[in-house]
Amino acid sequence: MLQIPIEEYGFKLGTEGLVKNAHKHNIATHFGTINNRGEMGHLISIGADAIMTDCPHLLKEVYNSHGKTINKASNTEITEINYKEMYK
Repeated sequence: MLQIPIEEYGFKLGTEGLVKNAHKHNIATHFGTINNRGEMGHLISIGADAIMTDCPHLLKEVYNSHGKTINKASNTEITEINYKEMYK
C-alpha cells in the first residue's frame, strides 16, 4: 500500500500514471488528507483506492456525482469521526 499526499515538495503525486503503475505492481494507492471537491473528483477519476478526508459528507457527495455508489458490497466505507466527542 502506498499512502501519499496529492502533492509533495512541488511534485504532483496524484497522477493517473502513478496510480496505474502502482496497480500494475498490485500496490493500492491511498491519498490524504483531501478536503477539496476538485481534488477528490480527480482522485476518483484516476482510480485511487482510498481517499482520507476530514469532510466525509463531501467525499460521499463527490463519489456519488461520479456515478459511484457507497455500499457494503463494494467494500467502500465512509466514516465520520466526531472530534469534539473524541477529545472531551
